[in-house]
Amino acid sequence: MTQAIYEIAVPTPLYRSFEYLAPEDGASAEIGSRVKVVFGNRNLVGVVIAIKDYSDFDISKLKPITEILDNRSLIKDETLRLAQWAIKYYQSYQGEILSLCFPTALRKGKEAAKKSEMVWVATDETPYFGRAKRQQEIYEIIARSSSGLLTSQLPAPKKDAAIIRQLAKRGAIKKQPIQICKQPETYKTDTIHDLQLNSEQQQAYDSICSNLNSYKAHLIFGITGSGKTEVFIQVIRQILQKGKQALILVPEIGLTPQLVKRFTDRFHEKIVTIHSEMSETEKLNSWLAAQDGAAKIVIGTRSALFTPFADLGLVIIDEEHDLSFKQQEGIRYSARDMAVTRAHMRNIPIVLCSATPSLESLNNASQGRYNLLQLTQRAGKAKQPNISIIDIRNQKLQGGMSHRFILKIKQHIESGGQTIIFLNRRGYAPVVMCHSCGWTAKCNNCDVRLTLYQNENTLRCQHCGYAVRTPQHCPDCKEKDITPLGKGTERIEEALKAIFPDTSIARIDRDTTTRKGSFNKLMQDAECGQIQILLGTQMLAKGHHLPNITLTGIVDIDSGLFSTDFRSIEKMAQLVTQVAGRSGRGEKAGEVILQTHHPDNPTLYRILFNGYQEFARLELQQRRKTLLPPFTSMAVIRAEALEKAAPKQFLDFVKEQLQTNEEINTEIQLEILGPIASSLHRRNRHYRVNLFLQSTQRNVLQETLEKLLSAISNNKLGKKVRWHIDMDPQETI
Repeated sequence: MTQAIYEIAVPTPLYRSFEYLAPEDGASAEIGSRVKVVFGNRNLVGVVIAIKDYSDFDISKLKPITEILDNRSLIKDETLRLAQWAIKYYQSYQGEILSLCFPTALRKGKEAAKKSEMVWVATDETPYFGRAKRQQEIYEIIARSSSGLLTSQLPAPKKDAAIIRQLAKRGAIKKQPIQICKQPETYKTDTIHDLQLNSEQQQAYDSICSNLNSYKAHLIFGITGSGKTEVFIQVIRQILQKGKQALILVPEIGLTPQLVKRFTDRFHEKIVTIHSEMSETEKLNSWLAAQDGAAKIVIGTRSALFTPFADLGLVIIDEEHDLSFKQQEGIRYSARDMAVTRAHMRNIPIVLCSATPSLESLNNASQGRYNLLQLTQRAGKAKQPNISIIDIRNQKLQGGMSHRFILKIKQHIESGGQTIIFLNRRGYAPVVMCHSCGWTAKCNNCDVRLTLYQNENTLRCQHCGYAVRTPQHCPDCKEKDITPLGKGTERIEEALKAIFPDTSIARIDRDTTTRKGSFNKLMQDAECGQIQILLGTQMLAKGHHLPNITLTGIVDIDSGLFSTDFRSIEKMAQLVTQVAGRSGRGEKAGEVILQTHHPDNPTLYRILFNGYQEFARLELQQRRKTLLPPFTSMAVIRAEALEKAAPKQFLDFVKEQLQTNEEINTEIQLEILGPIASSLHRRNRHYRVNLFLQSTQRNVLQETLEKLLSAISNNKLGKKVRWHIDMDPQETI
């Protein structure tokens, strides 16, 4: 009998798969199942991608599979086809792409079965607490949870460990096993009914629902607060009534809780989430719940794209423009673009939503590839906010804020509204300088200045994490004249607290939201009105709905006007529009104020007063004239090394191959730019250089990259550097 040959993708940085024989016990595996194999001197978990009855190699030299981990296929053919598409399109390693199709627990070889964990639940014994207030608080927290709580889900698990033991000893709480799945604790019986759609929403809904049985890509382009979410919630109801499932992708973890709450208010069906803050067990159980059909709705971030479904019927991409959908490290894939591909392969509809759609999506709509659905009015009684620019040239600033800016904040607080203050720069000050000699604090590992964190008395690099104590004297001239220059969120917070000492102020950036659940808690406090001024970075621009926000203030927008990245203007327009859209979403009128040294900048004026749609129309015209994406396809080959000369030497070789290798030789159809040093040439001690490839024909670029890989993969210059291909790069500097 012919011996089966198993083609296995292993999680290694290699562009090929490897062949193995059946295990020695004679067991057989299915395509899409996991197996353990010996690879070199390592034991790895791989995925079966093909079963053959022949091999081009000497069979006697093939190793047997060590162990078959699954008696069934864990990923369907459509998921394998999606992975194969990504491998080819993004020029990625087979095993590493396929590993994305599994949650972490399964990548480690653990059993593909729902797991139980021990949670604390309240017993029927209600003890008398007396003065033991903390015991009573912890007991009440546990008692309010219908499904129990893990120790790690309690407010201070380490600090309250003794209290937990005391409550258990008294019989007030006990441990019991439960399948942990990140989902609402209870299914509500008082479900909120669907809201009445306005005419534009109804047209969008009708257009999407006109054919839910085949592929169609819809782009909902709706101004902030226009009710885009309400439209796709009602579309999802139609999908669930057909017995199918829905996948909703969001760009940030912070958006997940608010969206989950809206869904649990509307649906009785099981809803699960998938994102990086979940435990391995939580992610595994959510993954399996989607696979066996128990979960009808999956809400997740980028990685949820690869979740298997029993019967997926709809994909939603919320805030489709957001850069978080593009993986910037490791396997550089776009979850948005791959979601469209998945929907096409599955032959189901996909809905992309944004108040500021990417120029790629708008171009797809203009070419007829997407069905454009516009919402131009705010839902309910909400009105568009008034916008005004403050010229801060020659003005005295207090903590980076002008007198008029501060006065506006005071007026809105006194009238009972909440305020968002936006500055996309963390820390206290971006530069620390000696006023006597001009010395500035620089990172030892990167070509950047260190950021001052006043609260920690620390200078820190935003790129590699290098940190030192803030010096009292200048290291060069020894004078005690160290001065912070510029402003970050810490400095604005300090100024706001001095100006408004009796006002509740919260700073929301990466430094204040490192603890699990901290961002969600801050947003809940803001929604309940416990915070009057929210100060933060772009985390505040991510689609949050806070109806009592009446003022949005943008402290400094100028840095976005002068970047050399061709996408920077688009990113700035999206950010400004999204931040401005947080204001006036309820019944109270909203206002937006923006500080700048360039009040007459035509691009800024166009964004603010002509709207994002007009900005996008003109920007697309400019991109067409200059042959930039989306009118061309672009890839970047990035190389970095500790040795300064090595990246350029390697990329010079790559360029030479593109121009002279007869098997590649697409110079006429391909534009090559570089090698060019990155704007941040040295990061984390590595020197970085880029080579840009661009073509008006996507297939030409793809074919060129495939041929190029075979020509350069084993080159000795490539072994001296770390290099990768970034297809459709979102950052080009």
